[in-house]
Amino acid sequence: MADGTEPRVVRRRRSPKGEQRRDDIIAAAAELFAEGGLDSVGLTDIAARAGLTRAGLLHHFPSKNDLLLAVLERRDGGGSAELPASGVDALLGYLEVLRGNEADPSEMQFFAMMSTQSIATSHPAHEHFRERQAQMTAIMSTMLADVFDEARLQGDTELTDIARWLIALAEGLRDQWLRSPDSLDRMESIYRFLESMAPTMHDEARERVEAYLRAQRAQR
Repeated sequence: MADGTEPRVVRRRRSPKGEQRRDDIIAAAAELFAEGGLDSVGLTDIAARAGLTRAGLLHHFPSKNDLLLAVLERRDGGGSAELPASGVDALLGYLEVLRGNEADPSEMQFFAMMSTQSIATSHPAHEHFRERQAQMTAIMSTMLADVFDEARLQGDTELTDIARWLIALAEGLRDQWLRSPDSLDRMESIYRFLESMAPTMHDEARERVEAYLRAQRAQR
C-alpha cells in the first residue's frame, strides 16, 4: 500500500517552496559529489551546502543513495529533454550536449566514476545505468533512422550497431580525455567517426552533418 500510494500523495502536496528546497539539495549534492566523490561526502556536508540542517535534508531524501539517484536523474533528464525527437536535428543536438559537458570536467569525472562503479550489481546506481544504457540505445537507433540509409550500410550492420558505436565512442573518449585532456580532442574524434560514416547517410542528412562539422571546426 505504501509503495503504491504514499509517493503520489507526497508529490501532490509538495509546495513550490518544497520543490525549490529539493532542487537546492540536489544542486548542492551534485556540486559536492563532483568535487570530492560519493564516498567522501556526507549528508551533513550536503545539508550545510544547501543551507539546511541534516534533519531538513532527510525530510526530502531519506538516504544518500536516494539523493545520488536524484542527481543522476536530473543530469540525464536535463540533457535528453533538450533534444529533438528524431532526425539530423537530434544527432546534432546530441553532439552539442557532449560538447557542452566538457565545460564541467569535475561533473564529467563523477558521472564516469559512477558509470564504472555501477557495473557491480550491488551498487545503488546499477539499475539506473542499466536502464539508461538500454534507453539511450533505443532512442539513438530511432534517431539515426533519418540520418543513415540502411541500404547503404555494409554487411549486416544495423542502426542499432551505429547507435552503440556512437555511444561507446563518446563514453570511451570521455574517459581518455578525463585522464589526459591534452592528449586528444574528444569531439574531433567523434566528428571523424561521423565523417567515416558519411557515405552511408541519406544525401540531405550528410550535407547537414558535414556543414555542422565545418562550422564547428571554423570556430576553434
